[in-house]
Amino acid sequence: MKKNNKIYVNPISVSRRKKMFPPPSKLSNAKSLENKLREFGLDISLGQRLKGGVVSQVYEARLKNKKVIVKHTEDLTPFDPTEIHIHRFGHNVDSVILKKLNKHRADLVPEVLYHFADITTTVMEDVREYGFTLYQNKLLQGKVVFNSAEAISRETAKMEQILCKIGRVKVNESAEESIYERGLELRLAYPNNQSQFKYIEKEFTGGKKCLVAPDNHPKNIFVNNHGAVKFIDFGRSCYADQRYMFPNFLAHILIFGLAGYYSLKDVKKYFTIAIDSYNKIKKISDEKIFC
Repeated sequence: MKKNNKIYVNPISVSRRKKMFPPPSKLSNAKSLENKLREFGLDISLGQRLKGGVVSQVYEARLKNKKVIVKHTEDLTPFDPTEIHIHRFGHNVDSVILKKLNKHRADLVPEVLYHFADITTTVMEDVREYGFTLYQNKLLQGKVVFNSAEAISRETAKMEQILCKIGRVKVNESAEESIYERGLELRLAYPNNQSQFKYIEKEFTGGKKCLVAPDNHPKNIFVNNHGAVKFIDFGRSCYADQRYMFPNFLAHILIFGLAGYYSLKDVKKYFTIAIDSYNKIKKISDEKIFC
């Protein structure tokens, strides 16, 4: 609340009132989803559910005789006070952005074959059929692929440029929501000094705003042995400062090093290759923000 030009924050206390969230759909299991897609005229069979996806169910499937991926999204209901409610309609944001990126660079993302907005379900090509592997799986196997460092960084820079050009997209999340959730660890790490978080928040929400894909990390990137890259999962995109995207990717690589999958010497080499590759397309303009 505001009084006499001063801002006061109301104290937060435990409430016994149960929060109300939208009810789940009736499509959260493979069989019901398959039957629904068949109602839409698709000759489709859902198979194994794939790992990954915090808010989505992702299935292997066959559309006639072709291998495809089916992605269906439900709401993510918070189970503790640190989480926010993530609405299932972010799924439709993902599909819209995938289609727009595909028009600009058909090789940059999987092709969307069908998108059913009302049931937040998308059928897309299975890029694994063309030799692509989820990058996180390679990292978990301890494979430091330095040519991927170059390719992913180069294509990230190019994707950022395209995201600034594709026109306005209706998104589900604001820059403030995004940095609030993703900055939780930083706020908890320095409870008596929030200046670092406030600085990052101000830059992220008030800088040059373009479409930002904040989940651009190894779990959402596919690579092949020829240096090609494909990006997925744009559902939580927002309009903010893109200087966040590339360092966010590199931070995940550092975590693999700190977790013992690679030596920090290898991580340093990876960073050197990645930064050099990114800078050839789009210069890192502010090292303080980057770091």
